[in-house]
Amino acid sequence: MVQRLTKISDIDCRKENRQKPDAVASALKNFIAKGHYAPGQRLPSERDLSATLSVSRVSIRSALQQLRAQGLVISKPGGGTYVSTPVSNEQNPLFELVTHCNENLRDLFLVHTHLDAWGVRRAAERITEEQVSRLRDLVREYKSVCGDSKKLSKLDTQIHLEIAQSTGSAIYINLSLLTRDVLGKVLKHHRVQIFEDLVHVAQIGRRNWLLIEALADRNPDEAEENMRARRAYFGEALDLDLGLTDEHSPYSSHARTNLYR
Repeated sequence: MVQRLTKISDIDCRKENRQKPDAVASALKNFIAKGHYAPGQRLPSERDLSATLSVSRVSIRSALQQLRAQGLVISKPGGGTYVSTPVSNEQNPLFELVTHCNENLRDLFLVHTHLDAWGVRRAAERITEEQVSRLRDLVREYKSVCGDSKKLSKLDTQIHLEIAQSTGSAIYINLSLLTRDVLGKVLKHHRVQIFEDLVHVAQIGRRNWLLIEALADRNPDEAEENMRARRAYFGEALDLDLGLTDEHSPYSSHARTNLYR
């Protein structure tokens, strides 16, 4: 949060040739658009924004109201203001399409894979040393957790949100979160618990580490290869847990691995 406030302080709203609330709204919208604040993340408090931007809290409040009206942020009573998240719930048509059709589920998984291939390549070009350090800390924490599937799943999600933020693309962040969230709800619907299997936990942790080291080396080809290898492994595990394959299936063994890559 401190780093993001520091970046916001680079914008001098007093020099903007427009009303203060409009200038503040434009600045915050720009930061959200560049991925500095990801969907679901809390914005700084009105007091902090007021001090950082050297404008009144009345102007801050008016600017946030503009963003709420545009659907970019939501406010929680007594809990602050958050960047809006993509719509994804059990009434979402996408959820319904993939829950009851295995072919649609595989299609969504593949779209998610190709989307993230673009994402990690972009991340390799833009990631900062500070972001690499945070990712390494998250992977170390992941490796230290034993037997807590909910915490492992949350850490894995945090790792990929941090990677997404390093792309600086709000469009990619939102699309990636949307597909990831729908896939997560499908797994929950089918009672699939990938992170309860110690073999899966170890493999996913190892592949996350390799991906992060490729990003640290600023190597987009290696980053994409590691991401696709991780996704292929996860896809195979998903097929096995859902019982979607048999010896005659085109999705079994090596053919299935190629599909998910």
